[in-house]
Amino acid sequence: ASPITRTMEVTYGDYYEKLVEHAMVKNVAICTVAETSYAWVGDDSMEIQKPDIKIEILSEAKEGLPLSIRISFTNPLPITLRNCELEVDGPGLLRPKTIPISNVGPSEEMVYEMKVYPKKPKHCTLVVTFNSSQLYNLTGATQVTINPAE
Repeated sequence: ASPITRTMEVTYGDYYEKLVEHAMVKNVAICTVAETSYAWVGDDSMEIQKPDIKIEILSEAKEGLPLSIRISFTNPLPITLRNCELEVDGPGLLRPKTIPISNVGPSEEMVYEMKVYPKKPKHCTLVVTFNSSQLYNLTGATQVTINPAE
């Protein structure tokens, strides 16, 4: 007998209430071989793909001068994201901070701009994490080189 492949479309409404930790969906298949009544059970977990956070450096990075940063992503869900916050960290650039932000509507682009004030020349990584009640642990990172003042 040749293998049989089955395809199943799973919509947001089907899986949203059933997500487990880390936006994982667990699939379980139960099969019975007609000729032998042999039963087989298999399972597999898949992570729901989440958008990355985009981080743009909008000005030249120099010690002692304000550095403008734009953080953005598009809400992939058909619902409003509530209780939203950004966690921003950049050792050598800024101390870790949690920033409450506005709700993000369905398919809406979230954009947040901020300034940081680098204190000394160095190469560092800026890491941003977005969390809300409905969608969490979206991440983005970018390298920043702080140049010496002239």
